[in-house]
Amino acid sequence: MSILMNYTDKRFIEIAQMIFEEQFRRDPKLEIEMDERRKKLMYDDVIYNISFLLTAVHFNDHKIFEGYARWIYDLLCNLMKDIDRDRIMEHMVDHYNIMGEILSTNGIDLLTQDEIRIAVELLNHAVETTKKSVTDITLSSSFIEGKHYQIRKAYLDTILTNKTRDAYKIIDEAKDNGLSIIEIYEEVLAKAMYEIGLL
Repeated sequence: MSILMNYTDKRFIEIAQMIFEEQFRRDPKLEIEMDERRKKLMYDDVIYNISFLLTAVHFNDHKIFEGYARWIYDLLCNLMKDIDRDRIMEHMVDHYNIMGEILSTNGIDLLTQDEIRIAVELLNHAVETTKKSVTDITLSSSFIEGKHYQIRKAYLDTILTNKTRDAYKIIDEAKDNGLSIIEIYEEVLAKAMYEIGLL
């Protein structure tokens, strides 16, 4: 495998197309979320993702692809503000899993068996990195300062990951532990909502 792959190579294009089509097959919601422009960009991203993966495989360096996975996730969150962070994480996790499956079964023309094994390991690391990225964010000083940070952060994490029931439970537990409704509103809810606005 060459780090300078020919991306017009028929086999490379076929694999990129398989990954792209399989993602839409498995996740019908994508048809609603992606207009034609976004579909084109998504296909281009499949090409870039394979390229970065093959570079990381070439150097056998998980940090290259993990760093890329974190970067692409943050970029997509900023570009697709109408889709929440948790949903974008689902897109990317599905994407990496599909890449691994298709490369394992159809990538023998591009990679050796050992390179396929490394690629799958790198993709598994990317899945874990992306899952952590949902709540691993830089917080504003106004969010960090003040009372009840741990409750506020736990609440924010549940909101970012669409765990509504867990969010209610955190508020109920805070109330049961003696926080007043005013404190819950000012120190937890208001600050969490402001932080989500900043994100």
